[in-house]
Amino acid sequence: METVAYIVPVCNCGYADFVDRSESFCYIKKTLEKHYSDKEWFKFIPVEQIINKNWKADYAHDAYYQFFPIFNKSWLYNCGVKIASEKFGVDSYIFADMDVFAPMDFVKLFIEWVRENEYKWAFCYNKIIYLGQESKNNLLSIGKLSILKGDRAIRIGQGGVEGGMIWFDKKFFHEIGGYNELFFQYGAEDNELVSRAKCVSGNYLSYPQTVYHLYHPVTPAKKLSSDYRIINSTLYKKICSCPREAIKILSGVPKGGTEPYTKHRYLFENLK
Repeated sequence: METVAYIVPVCNCGYADFVDRSESFCYIKKTLEKHYSDKEWFKFIPVEQIINKNWKADYAHDAYYQFFPIFNKSWLYNCGVKIASEKFGVDSYIFADMDVFAPMDFVKLFIEWVRENEYKWAFCYNKIIYLGQESKNNLLSIGKLSILKGDRAIRIGQGGVEGGMIWFDKKFFHEIGGYNELFFQYGAEDNELVSRAKCVSGNYLSYPQTVYHLYHPVTPAKKLSSDYRIINSTLYKKICSCPREAIKILSGVPKGGTEPYTKHRYLFENLK
């Protein structure tokens, strides 16, 4: 069995996008650690970003946390990749949001599926159900997963859904340049990575299972920086119009450093 890193970016104290997902993440963390504690091939790597150096890392441990004042999910994923490669020598990565829950026994079967089909990347699901508050409370309090009125089911690729839980072969992930750390907050980082993956190896590959997005309040629009939304949107459109050129640039940029590589933004200014 190959070694798989399950990498999760963690928002500290709800500052990242102004809603607190810690309750959901604590449940997922506890469940993963209980199910995979005796599986040497499974490496759970939560990477936590803190905004204030006086705060402590609540969920990650050892060196699995980073300081930077503006949330950057891509950077945290790349930091997790660096840890996974240097400390554990893994063969592939699963990138999972901190509020997305999957059946606990899926990883081994999923890896067999992608390797049998010689895939280089794939979504870990073909349908995601957005649980409402009542369904989430049932899951967290009694461990019972129930689908109730008001919960929404979306298939991969619908409604802009191109993230949440994605697997990449280690070699292919680095081949296409990894996550782009020029995207801040939430919005385009998964979609942009997928656009480069599709450019090199083809369209959607999705594993036939359902995953669940655990409820949290909607982020107030006024608390999301409009400047970053505009920057993300502009950069996303540029890269999607010429993904192979973007891959060349990203492949030469060091990733997962002590802070996001914002100084390299100029490299993308000439993309049309």
